[in-house]
Amino acid sequence: MAMEPNIGGYVLYQQLRAPPWPAFVCPEELAPAAVAERQPHGFYSLIMLIKKSPEFKYVLPGDTCDYDPFPDPDVIAKHDGLKEAYDRIQEAMEFGHEVEYWRHFLDKRSNPMPISDRPSVSGDENEDADILEAIRLSLMDQNRPRTFGLPSPSPSPTAPKPDIRSYFSAGACLDASTSHSPQSKRQKVNHGDVIEGELNFSDAYVEFLVGPEKQSFIVPKSAVDKRSYFSSRHHAYLRTKGTEGWSIEIPSLASMNPDHFKHVAKYLENDQFGPPHITDENRVDAFTECAEAWVIADTLGMHDLLQHIVHKLNELVPWDPLEVLSFATIAFDDTNGGGILPEEHTELREMLAGFLADQYYRVLSMLGMNFVKKMNEFPGMGEMIHTKLAEKYTLMKKRNQN
Repeated sequence: MAMEPNIGGYVLYQQLRAPPWPAFVCPEELAPAAVAERQPHGFYSLIMLIKKSPEFKYVLPGDTCDYDPFPDPDVIAKHDGLKEAYDRIQEAMEFGHEVEYWRHFLDKRSNPMPISDRPSVSGDENEDADILEAIRLSLMDQNRPRTFGLPSPSPSPTAPKPDIRSYFSAGACLDASTSHSPQSKRQKVNHGDVIEGELNFSDAYVEFLVGPEKQSFIVPKSAVDKRSYFSSRHHAYLRTKGTEGWSIEIPSLASMNPDHFKHVAKYLENDQFGPPHITDENRVDAFTECAEAWVIADTLGMHDLLQHIVHKLNELVPWDPLEVLSFATIAFDDTNGGGILPEEHTELREMLAGFLADQYYRVLSMLGMNFVKKMNEFPGMGEMIHTKLAEKYTLMKKRNQN
């Protein structure tokens, strides 16, 4: 037997020639007079179909089904107004005071009187006035593009934003650059702080030869010694060069991009890389550098650099959804095998998937089926995003029932 929907909740109204449509289960006080006059007798509930011009209906329990926050993108694309309906419900649920939200939503369409002039609907007039004022401010401009949480970054006034997604593929950061001309590895080297020039070798430095042209990066040996993933005798990566210092011999260095490795070299020497202070002008570049450094650090097992990148990403908000999705395809790339993930990987995945869950409808509207294909291509990412969406919806539902 179908259950009567709860007032203040959401359902899908089942129609004959259209997909199930999102609806709000209204208290009787929200019903327009013309609708209230036709209230039938029996176990009917009043619902409001979320459309540009809201439609009120009295329905039986069998006319509706449980609200599903994960609509089929193909269905949404074929029916005008359906995406906007889901977006509107998402906004109302995030606001947290559904009845007041929809009361104001309807009031704006029928009554231009300021909200503060309307009588309170509860015993605590001051609290309700604050709620209504917050609703008025949050919905003041219905035509303003929605930000769905973290806003997109402002473009730099001095330089156009590069398409950093071109960097974000699992292989992009490992492809060696072809822009470097042949050179003597003994004459031109890259210091950890990216200073190029003549440098005499000594036992105080370690040389990394990166890319097919073996571009040289010189890092203080003290910085290498304190990192066991390089210096441990078990790995046997660190080799002497006679009287000319030391070198690191790791086969994967030959396939790495020197332009990306410079972030790693700088981190090895200074325990940080990129701009020390994040601004609107350098945020995009800093995000790109994190992606470039992550792939190399992951390949070399540099757990401290991975953790540093996770912390650095938190300093780069506001994030752009497409940047995050591109980075997520790196973080959720399991082509190199499964097994237990390092803590840094788990933390990064949780962080990126949580953001994409919060921005789900925005990314879906931007990419459509391409977003769905990405989640299918990286099933771990899709599963975590949907898990977080379900958790978020469950929490909102419990909160609204209290």
